[in-house]
Amino acid sequence: MTRRRATVALGAVGLMTAVVTVGVVQASRTRVGHQHRPTRPTAVAVPVVIAAAPSAVVTVRVRSRNTVVEADRTSRGWQPRPGTAGASAAFLSEREGDLFPLRAYRMLRTEEPRPDFGLAEPELVVDVDEVGRRTATVEVGTATFNGGGFYARRRGD
Repeated sequence: MTRRRATVALGAVGLMTAVVTVGVVQASRTRVGHQHRPTRPTAVAVPVVIAAAPSAVVTVRVRSRNTVVEADRTSRGWQPRPGTAGASAAFLSEREGDLFPLRAYRMLRTEEPRPDFGLAEPELVVDVDEVGRRTATVEVGTATFNGGGFYARRRGD
């Protein structure tokens, strides 16, 4: 039996949000006779990569080939670890509700790892520690073919 690998496509804005896309639900409209009548919004299934609530995340670590950015949640909010700019912690404070839970906008299933996804040697590795010290790791590869996001996979998938 061949194990299928799950690869997700993630959107990005800046270094920390290179692993984020917020799902959007849009209302649809249906034509009835000559009048347009709105219908109920359709729920869109958005794949969840890390199911942590913002308040459950206690540490975020983003590693590239040459850099590590780390921040911890304390009683005073997000604090950068030594060597990490304060702007990274400020960014987490402002955007944690957009970052978590971490969602993808698409999931791809492949039989074999695809080198064009850039996951053999990921550009970024993101570790998220939750309360109770459970850690989720996401590897981020190359930009998607349309430049709208990045290929990524949850370690272990």
